[in-house]
Amino acid sequence: MLLLITPLWASSPRAEGGSENVTAHNWAYAEEASELLQEIRSLSTQLAEDSDYLEHHARRNQLDWRSHSERLRQIRGDVNAMGEHLQRLQEIRSAIAPWQQRAVDRIVPKAVVLAANTEKAIAYLCENMSKTWTHSHAEPVSAMADHAEAIRDEVSMFLDYGRTSDRMRGLEDQIELAGA
Repeated sequence: MLLLITPLWASSPRAEGGSENVTAHNWAYAEEASELLQEIRSLSTQLAEDSDYLEHHARRNQLDWRSHSERLRQIRGDVNAMGEHLQRLQEIRSAIAPWQQRAVDRIVPKAVVLAANTEKAIAYLCENMSKTWTHSHAEPVSAMADHAEAIRDEVSMFLDYGRTSDRMRGLEDQIELAGA
């Protein structure tokens, strides 16, 4: 049941050879990074919805342990996919735009906590199939939803920044061409 996101604990984003001093970035990697960030936003949206669903229905005792387990399996799959995307972002970190580097730096810690809470929820259910909702289980499930929403909001903000920055550069280029 080990989540793929765990390698993120061992890797320091700044130790990857890149820093905020990188001024020239590889556009192919920057494009890949934007696509990965969009995927992470999509996954975090799904994770927030699944976690909210689990919390809502389990709190009302409307889910048996099998349905609860299936939803947690889906969540774990999405967390693992997010971990793979973040791992790739860390691999190419030195070649991506500074705003993308900052996005990775801010998202990774939230993803690590999300993965840890997912593991807690799964471990609890494995040990307590007859009690799908107690305070011990409510806490990590609620935290999963909170961290998924925080990741979604953070990624959205950075992607908006990237689009705005690209548009501004395009307008600056047009102004320079018009003045030439």
